[in-house]
Amino acid sequence: MLYHKYKPLAARVYCTGLALLLVLSEVFSSNVQDTLPGFSRIMRLGLTGCAVLLLAGKIILLTGYEARWQKVLIAVVLVYTAFSSWYGGDLWFFLAALIGLGAKDVDLETALRVYLVTAVAGLVLVQALHFATPLMPYKFYCRNWDFGYGHYNGFGARL
Repeated sequence: MLYHKYKPLAARVYCTGLALLLVLSEVFSSNVQDTLPGFSRIMRLGLTGCAVLLLAGKIILLTGYEARWQKVLIAVVLVYTAFSSWYGGDLWFFLAALIGLGAKDVDLETALRVYLVTAVAGLVLVQALHFATPLMPYKFYCRNWDFGYGHYNGFGARL
């Protein structure tokens, strides 16, 4: 089957999309948004767009399905989650569906390893930003007292 030839590529595409969403959820969902709003908005759009393209491409092009009904079910789930995310204002619901559907045929040990490496790197970055906050000019510092250190969705809370 042609799919098995691309199985390593599918795993890399999935892990890259997962890592992009992790960076998005930690660094650009922290207080960086308030301190650097223009840069943060561009990065969030870029990270989200790339992650959605990678994960959707993996689901559609690089996943082997045994039956036609599986493809129909996946299309229904993607349409439903996209619709409810659009009208409900919760993009993370759609992204969670992409992560779940994209995990088919991926070695989850490798995905977990990528997740943990990205998490540690993000933790180091957020902590470095937190400790650098007092060095920033007052006009940035007064808008935001620290960078994502105690953010409820941050690595501090996850750890």
